[in-house]
Amino acid sequence: MKTFYLKLILASLLVSLTSCQNANDGPSADVQDKPFKYRVLHWNIESSGNEPQVIAKQLNDLGAADLIALSEVDQPQVYVESLSKRFIKRYSFLLGASGQFQNRENQRLFLAYNQNRFEAVSHLDMHKYEKLKLNDGAHASPFVVNLKDKVTNQEIVVVVCHFSLRNSDLRQTQALALRKWAKTIAKPVIAIGSFNFDYQIKKQTGNTAFDEFTKDGIWKWSKPEKLVDTCWLAGEDGKDRYPDTIVDFAFTSNFPNDWNSSSKIIVREGDFPDDDQTSDHRPIELLVEKK
Repeated sequence: MKTFYLKLILASLLVSLTSCQNANDGPSADVQDKPFKYRVLHWNIESSGNEPQVIAKQLNDLGAADLIALSEVDQPQVYVESLSKRFIKRYSFLLGASGQFQNRENQRLFLAYNQNRFEAVSHLDMHKYEKLKLNDGAHASPFVVNLKDKVTNQEIVVVVCHFSLRNSDLRQTQALALRKWAKTIAKPVIAIGSFNFDYQIKKQTGNTAFDEFTKDGIWKWSKPEKLVDTCWLAGEDGKDRYPDTIVDFAFTSNFPNDWNSSSKIIVREGDFPDDDQTSDHRPIELLVEKK
């Protein structure tokens, strides 16, 4: 296990150092104007209630993507090995440092990126922004990854998020901090993950953290055409405690006018209610396109 993490850290450092050497190479206008299409996946795989080998197979069944973000990751090596075997020489992997716990399953954030399309420039766990703390030590801090498209030379920022479920005050601060941070970023940004914004489909409203995050239009929700429940949280009676509620989202910020995005919630046969081997969340897909 220690050898795996050492390799992962060394690989990340190598990628970052290589990328920094080319950071001053400016893109030509014709390269910047090239069309592209990115497929981005996110899945909260429920670290405390899954069988990693089962999840790994289901993840492979979702097909190839340019970016795969996972939250609540306890055994990352399982997904690294499975994706590497299924999609040979396609992915490089980055792992957030926070979300590691001694008395319960880890809930780390994970990003696989298409190494044939992107190179990693930098990555960090955002524990704090200005005086706002995004982590109280019992959560995973937003995982911020700066990527460079090898074809267009365009840099984008991807933020993998898992906001607090039960601590509403922390969730509110996380929403405020990430909104304030996004105002300062000049590059296109994707934020994707489990935000726990409790968006009620029938009422078309979220909680106060949703209102805070989407205030002023800094973040734009890539709202799916078909809205369905993204999480099954069973009560003592076995019924979903939050029916018809969306907690997993894809947001964009600072996108150029000629960039388009769309998303969908991936529903698989028999996915809800989940069992002790499968996740209690549904994956989401984001498509980003410049024609």
